[in-house]
Amino acid sequence: EETGLCVESVQYLFSIPNIYRYSGMDIHTLDMFYVCHVEDDSIVKAADDAADCFWVPLREVYVERFGLRSIRQAVHTFLQ
Repeated sequence: EETGLCVESVQYLFSIPNIYRYSGMDIHTLDMFYVCHVEDDSIVKAADDAADCFWVPLREVYVERFGLRSIRQAVHTFLQ
């Protein structure tokens, strides 16, 4: 929704439980991960809550740069 891309198909990959610290409380969540195929990836643009939007080659994705444990774990699993 924050990219302007039109999604053609969605494939569920997996879910990972996580705990986020928010306002001094532990919030239990279940993060879900998908692969989405888009109509035209040349029109990507940042909108609303996104400060920037760009494509990164998979060989340049570094798992350790993601701040949230579940995201790091998901990216690592996806790249395998």
